[in-house]
Amino acid sequence: MAPLAPTGPDTVDAGKSSVPKDEKRWATDGENVNEADLGNNTRNQVYKARNDKESKALRIFRVALVDFVKELVKPFWREGHLSKDAHKMIVKKAVEKVIDSLQPHQIPCTAESINQYLSLSQTKLLKLVEAYMDKYAKS
Repeated sequence: MAPLAPTGPDTVDAGKSSVPKDEKRWATDGENVNEADLGNNTRNQVYKARNDKESKALRIFRVALVDFVKELVKPFWREGHLSKDAHKMIVKKAVEKVIDSLQPHQIPCTAESINQYLSLSQTKLLKLVEAYMDKYAKS
């Protein structure tokens, strides 16, 4: 007689399924799954699972870029030339402009490459921030 599959509270569907939670897996690379059978949400989940590493690099780069832009804006903020809303808008617009201009393969992945990118792009970023400050600063 074959051994019984575990059932109970630590299985998927609380005992209704014979597959334990830790053995249940989803096809993330499209194996045995027809693309036409997948709904929009499932397709997006598969795409998201494939790009987790890339999105992690993007998040790390975004945080470093936000900190860098905040440091560029800080002197003008301290002098009282910017309101809180203008400060937030300048940082948001500058960061989005830089990230949107990069292709996914161009996003720096390591701390060293992020620092190198920021140091090489400092003058361009300063010009971008100054242009946004002219646009959004207090009159």
